[in-house]
Amino acid sequence: MKRVTAIVFGDVVRPLVITACVLVLGVEAAMHNAISPLLYVLDTLFVCYFALEIAHRAIMGEWKSTSNELKFWFWFDAFVTISCVLALFIPFVDHPSLLAALRIVRVFRLFRIFSIFPGIRSIEQKILGAMETVVLFGFFSVLIIYVYAVIGMNLFEFSRIGNMNFENLYEAMVSMFVLITNDWADAWRTTRQQYPALPTMVVDLYFFSFIGFAVIFTLNVFIAVMTSQIEQRFSSEFNKRVQNFEEDIDSIREEEQKDNVKIEALAKEMREIKELLKNSNREG
Repeated sequence: MKRVTAIVFGDVVRPLVITACVLVLGVEAAMHNAISPLLYVLDTLFVCYFALEIAHRAIMGEWKSTSNELKFWFWFDAFVTISCVLALFIPFVDHPSLLAALRIVRVFRLFRIFSIFPGIRSIEQKILGAMETVVLFGFFSVLIIYVYAVIGMNLFEFSRIGNMNFENLYEAMVSMFVLITNDWADAWRTTRQQYPALPTMVVDLYFFSFIGFAVIFTLNVFIAVMTSQIEQRFSSEFNKRVQNFEEDIDSIREEEQKDNVKIEALAKEMREIKELLKNSNREG
């Protein structure tokens, strides 16, 4: 039984089923979300397979594993599978808009390949190892956007200038976010031309300082920290491998010394036996 489950839910069948599931989702999307009987049957088979897989992994205790990676993927798959199970009831519901949205969750199952293939798994582990830094810098970026949104609302008197909207905090933060992801020079020129109430030097200082802090400074510091973390991670992995190699060498030397002691003991016994044979021959 264990051999069968290892094959059915192993690293050979599971990637094929995941890929087929995503391909079926693409075909369904090309058909403008029209649920044909064949696609519904295939979707039901996929859901049954993944439900059995989740049940098998739950029995194996992945949900309480000490490995954060195993625990994360278990709950991720459980969420996707439960969403797909609920989506099966679309044909039996009068207003299936929410359940239809749950069907889209299936596409996230493609990320499960990260934990299957060894090469992709190593990349995934490096990404997860850097997630703390990414979250901290994301929070720092949001903080900068918030501060400059509040400053902009007060500087430009809660007005709308071209694409820059300072009428409320949410719109101001959205405008600042778009500013760092789009061509900020157009917004800067438009603000200088359409808002003469402020000196151009103040407008320039506002925009240039924001781009300097939010883009140039933050991005360079983020790259430096990420590079340093990756270097430290590789260095620690290399040192760990060197330490394991040295420990293996020490164990081999210890075994060699033990073998030498045994060889010397055997040689001593052989010499004693030869002496006994010589003495017995003389006496004879």
